[in-house]
Amino acid sequence: MPQKAAVAEPLSPFRGLMTPRCWRCQTETSHSHFCAKCDALLAPPEAPTHFEVFGITPSPVVEDAILRTKFLELSKKLHPDRYSTAEGPQSLYATRWSSLVNRAYQTLRDPALCTHYLLELNGVKPPKNVPADLA
Repeated sequence: MPQKAAVAEPLSPFRGLMTPRCWRCQTETSHSHFCAKCDALLAPPEAPTHFEVFGITPSPVVEDAILRTKFLELSKKLHPDRYSTAEGPQSLYATRWSSLVNRAYQTLRDPALCTHYLLELNGVKPPKNVPADLA
C-alpha cells in the first residue's frame, strides 16, 4: 500500500506573536533575559536587534558609558561558565545570549557601524564605499 506524503502544516499568521513561556515554570514572560517568577535563564528571541539585546532605544549614537555598563552587567550575568552545570537548556541559552551580547556591543560601540546597522534595520541600504573623510 503506498504511503501518504507528509503534508507540512501551514504557518500560522500569529507565529512569533505568542507570549513566550518560561521553560521551567511555564509562566508567561516578557522578552527578557530571566523569568520574573523563578529566575531561570530564558531563551533569547529569534532575531533580536542589537538595541533590544541591551534594552535601549534605537539611535545612531549610543552613549558609551551606558552601553559599556550594560555590556559588563549582561556579560557577567549571562556568561556561559556560570551555566556550565545548570539544569535544563540554560547552558545553551547562556551561550546564545553571550554571543548576541558580544555581537551587539561590537556594533553599537562604533558610531559608524551603529549608524550603518540602524540604516539596515530601517530598510535603507547604505553605500559600501564611503570616503574616509565622511565615515
